[in-house]
Amino acid sequence: MSIKGFYNDLLTSFKSVDKLKAGQFEDKTTFEKFWTTGPSELLIPVESPQRMLLARHLALCVSPADSFTNELKGKWQRYWLRCCIRDECNYFFAVFKECDINREDDVVNIMKENYLWEIVNSDEG
Repeated sequence: MSIKGFYNDLLTSFKSVDKLKAGQFEDKTTFEKFWTTGPSELLIPVESPQRMLLARHLALCVSPADSFTNELKGKWQRYWLRCCIRDECNYFFAVFKECDINREDDVVNIMKENYLWEIVNSDEG
């Protein structure tokens, strides 16, 4: 599956964490490990464009009302914000241009929401 196809599947089919967990991923074990590890333990960047898109999706598209806590949403947003500002992620953002993903827009969207600020103002932040 192409990157654009994978991205379109994320946008159209996986609006909630539960649907992501039940989704048609090539390797469900990898997804479960990715999900259960939590963003604070992940390297920046993760090793594949699909996983980077999944991290972005969790940070920007999945609603906390869909089995996501505000704190977990904030952690994913903090992770994705760090991806947006690191040079190590330039390759992925070059690949994501075909999906019309823009790191500057992602940073603005994260800053507009309150989830990140809950983490920044907590003990962990």
